[in-house]
Amino acid sequence: MIAARRRVWIEERMSKAGKARYVLRWYDDEGRCRSRGAGGNRRVADGDRSELEYALNSGLLKAVRAATLAEFAAEHVALMTTRRQPATVVDQAATLELLTAFVGEVWLDDISPATAERFVADRLAQVAPATANKNLRTLKAIFGWAVKRGYLRESPWAGLRPEREPEKVKRVLTFPEVMALLEACPSKRWRAMVLMGVTTGARLGELRNLEWTDVDFERRWITVGNKASWRTKSGKVRRMPLVRSARDALEAMGVHGDGRVFRTADGEQIRNNVQRGFLAIVARAKVGEKQIQRCTFHDLRRTFASGLANAGQTAQLVQEMCGHASYETTAAAYVNIHDDSKRAAADGLPWSGITTLSPLRRTVCRKARPA
Repeated sequence: MIAARRRVWIEERMSKAGKARYVLRWYDDEGRCRSRGAGGNRRVADGDRSELEYALNSGLLKAVRAATLAEFAAEHVALMTTRRQPATVVDQAATLELLTAFVGEVWLDDISPATAERFVADRLAQVAPATANKNLRTLKAIFGWAVKRGYLRESPWAGLRPEREPEKVKRVLTFPEVMALLEACPSKRWRAMVLMGVTTGARLGELRNLEWTDVDFERRWITVGNKASWRTKSGKVRRMPLVRSARDALEAMGVHGDGRVFRTADGEQIRNNVQRGFLAIVARAKVGEKQIQRCTFHDLRRTFASGLANAGQTAQLVQEMCGHASYETTAAAYVNIHDDSKRAAADGLPWSGITTLSPLRRTVCRKARPA
């Protein structure tokens, strides 16, 4: 039995400005009427209609799996639960909820690039550019999975670019500020955590999951690696040198064994209230008569990376010790070159020490005589 030939037809619509716009329409394999914009040039629209009709009848345009946005979202969150960090799964689920609230209950492949652009514009009207850009990055990743699973031929978010964000000042602590924080620590555990943050650049999640078996006191190394119920941000394992001050602070805690290094008095893992405790330390720390500017625990990691860069360490070494895939990531968000380093670099130029120059000679420009 010969299958019926698939047909594509053109509909002409008028825009608000009174200009003709053309739309291609056809029925998919499941009998749903589909449409695609073809611009305002009838000749171009005719060419697009012919190409689409050929693709439908030659099998080049493969059918996609039908699913609503809600169905895909539920499946995606369930699949990511075992593949990504819990915080990542929560962020993706929340972003999908925002998209669902904006577009309503629709078929997944009915979300067009124009719809995606309107969603981003709506987010920019409500939140800061950094938040809207984060939503965009998340949806690009999610819809990339939709393409891989056969729900879409291409992602409607692929062509969208992030909004330009105003550059933020990188919060880097000075040496007196680091000393003030250490003096303000209420316990040996807190002093060890601050020292580990500023001397190893470890993330807060990495310190919360650090175990005594990861600490080599004799060789002065720590290993940041994956656990049974937790994995590093990149999924990779890295070894970090343990400086003497940090080693001494860990030994002073006096609690060794197979459990976690930083834990509560009951032996449980410390929770997300670490940030609140750290801000209390910041409030107590003073340099002279001026209180330290507000900073977070993550600023210790930024201070570590900037300290390496200002000490003249290579970009590759800074990247490796921070655990980033590229140095661009490290430089964009972590490294802040101190003014003293900039001045020293400029003073190091061979011509920066010039003190005397010969008098300038005055050049007189004479008009050429007529021939």
